[in-house]
Amino acid sequence: MANRYFCVHSHFYQPPRENPWLKFIEVQKSAFPFHNWNERITAECYYPNAFSKIYEHNKVIKVLNNYAYMNFNFGPTLLNWLEKNNDVVYEKILEADRISLKLFNGHGGAIAQVYNHIIMPLAKTRDKIIQIEWGIKDFEYRFKRKPKGMWLAETAVDYETLYILADYGIKFTILSPYQALSVFENNRWIDKQGGAIDVTYPYKIKLRNNKEITVIFYEGNLSKAVAFENLLADGNNFMNVIESKYYHSHHNQIITLATDGETFGHHKKFGELGIAYIFEALEKTKNIKVCNISYYLAHTRDYKEAKILENTAWSCAHGVGRWQTDCGCKIDTYRNWHQKWRAPLREALNNLKDKLDALYNKEMSKYIDSAKTEEILKNYIHLLNKKNTTESAIKKFLDGYTNNFDCSNRILLLLEMQKYAQFMFTSCGWFFDDISGLEATQILKYAYYAIELAKLYGADFEMEFIEQLKKAPSNISELNNGAAVFEKYVKPARYGRKIIAAIAAAYNLYKIEKNKKFELFGYSVKIIDIHKTVKSPKIDYVIALKSSLDCRVFYYFVSISKNIKFSEIYSVSSLDVNLLDLKKLADNNNFEFEAQYKFSDFPNDVRIRLLKKNVVVQLSKNLKFFEKFYEEIDYYKKAIENPDIYLPPVVKSIMQEVIYTKLKKCVLDNDVNNLNELIDAAVIWNVRFIDNIIHKNADKNLLMMLNELLTSIKFQSFDEKLYDKFIQTFRIYKQIELNTNISELQAKFYEFYSDYLPNKGQYSHSVNSMIDNLSRNIMIR
Repeated sequence: MANRYFCVHSHFYQPPRENPWLKFIEVQKSAFPFHNWNERITAECYYPNAFSKIYEHNKVIKVLNNYAYMNFNFGPTLLNWLEKNNDVVYEKILEADRISLKLFNGHGGAIAQVYNHIIMPLAKTRDKIIQIEWGIKDFEYRFKRKPKGMWLAETAVDYETLYILADYGIKFTILSPYQALSVFENNRWIDKQGGAIDVTYPYKIKLRNNKEITVIFYEGNLSKAVAFENLLADGNNFMNVIESKYYHSHHNQIITLATDGETFGHHKKFGELGIAYIFEALEKTKNIKVCNISYYLAHTRDYKEAKILENTAWSCAHGVGRWQTDCGCKIDTYRNWHQKWRAPLREALNNLKDKLDALYNKEMSKYIDSAKTEEILKNYIHLLNKKNTTESAIKKFLDGYTNNFDCSNRILLLLEMQKYAQFMFTSCGWFFDDISGLEATQILKYAYYAIELAKLYGADFEMEFIEQLKKAPSNISELNNGAAVFEKYVKPARYGRKIIAAIAAAYNLYKIEKNKKFELFGYSVKIIDIHKTVKSPKIDYVIALKSSLDCRVFYYFVSISKNIKFSEIYSVSSLDVNLLDLKKLADNNNFEFEAQYKFSDFPNDVRIRLLKKNVVVQLSKNLKFFEKFYEEIDYYKKAIENPDIYLPPVVKSIMQEVIYTKLKKCVLDNDVNNLNELIDAAVIWNVRFIDNIIHKNADKNLLMMLNELLTSIKFQSFDEKLYDKFIQTFRIYKQIELNTNISELQAKFYEFYSDYLPNKGQYSHSVNSMIDNLSRNIMIR
């Protein structure tokens, strides 16, 4: 019998969620207790899959980087966020591809993705090219190799898209079996609609100009059972189902399971453990080879030829209706909501896109050769990925396009306009049930930002766009239509330079930023002057702002009324570079300000940060009193010897705050002795660590100590004092539930233990005993 291959393809993706004016993701209440959905899904899925475990009798016997055994794609916008916000997970993803290259004879498991997840059959040819080119270049930047495969958003496909993929050197993509039309067998085309295609073969799709691309059709029933049923919960049953998918044949069969990667841990809790179990179990059976698609294609010649059903996708039974019509596909099938808003929303965005494209071509041709306007847009991804927007980096990028660097910001703003014109077609905007949802309002924010940039070139598309949104009815009566959604949720998200200047002044006033120079929402901020008068109830600032897209520095006069905290009025006006004399400005009672802002006008994240800072300051001022109060109450409580005696809630809160402050200092200082003395009090008063920074510091302390300890063992210079300190710290953290995630420790120890075990005889009995004790402490469920 020929070889049998099993592949798990995981599509890891989150839409871009950043506020385009602030350049970061604002707090999302629905993601609580996390700040936003990217953070929450990272904690529930992306991180656990980087450190998945195999258990035996409640003990960790193996730690797997699941990504290394998968065929996978990560959305470029998600990787961009991870690179900035979670370097541990980001590096494990890149590492996984390097591991897969070793495991599978030079065939990596990572494949590319169309850049920001647009529905390709509904896009113009020009946009398909941009999505594919940016997706490929982003992949090369991160994984340091060319991609062999590319994931299409929602597997939405047409022949033109496949042709462009092939033209760019992409060898394969993955589709649903229900996207197959027919197969060429016995010298004729045989209908295979309705999922009837044999998914154990790879299929060649012939394209124009003698080009072709390979399609792997995933196993539909298996994938559905993993994603929407409970197959992951029972490893033995899962194994039986996989084995049942193969049949007696002489060709090299592949069974491909394809699903959203978030299934493993986010949609299905502990799903990462279920798929790790399958990887391990299949390795032991030896009769089915776990692999990635590139490896399989290199080990088979058993291709067939097929045709696809154009304008279809894996998540819509009506072609690509979910992204343009009220087709009936929705999330909440029990709620009687329509999706009549989808078609008008797409029409409005298509019309806007046509105008933005025409403006781009017209304006860009003023600064560079018109023959290179498409080329510079394709290459803009290089500047985006470098995260380096200094003047020298920008000049280097523009070299070859223009010698006039005075117009560089005009060029960059046009490119940014085009980026957001791509982002406004992110598929999630249509996927859910109402135009007022998070995802639809997010793409409208991108559209609005692109409209704002267009205004800089004398083109105003705003009113026409809003008029078209009136045709998009909302299911929520008080919102009525897309225009009302735009007014309520999109416009308030716009934060211009004046309010940024006001926020910069507030950050100085509340001592969040103590330096005169700092970064804020993509702007370099410089506080040029501060004027305070004891008798006058105000503080005045001159503030300079400049972003990488600005051709010059912008100056602002900010006058703050000194009032009750958080009730100040921030009066702001722009200034000419020649009018920066703050004393004259401050003494001019007739000065007319262009805008006024209150605390409530600031973004939620800013208000939360200012409030937290103020609360911390107030607590610090009263800490001596609290500590004295703590000592007396603690004495009384010990004297009574009754931990359950009733005390007023305020007493408990004060006790918790004092203990928390002491514990926090011990963790930051890695002071184990004083930390040990606080354990009983922390347990009695039920102290909980809500500050994520403390958890990170605890993890950092333990990982640093373990690294030093294992290094000392490796070089036969066992540090017994460090061993004692690590064990003591580890147990204390566990007792007060501080170090809640020990996955990195387990991965580090597993790596060491795998090398140590064959050489155990080289070490003394006492060292071996201590290593066994480390194992008993660390490698537990």
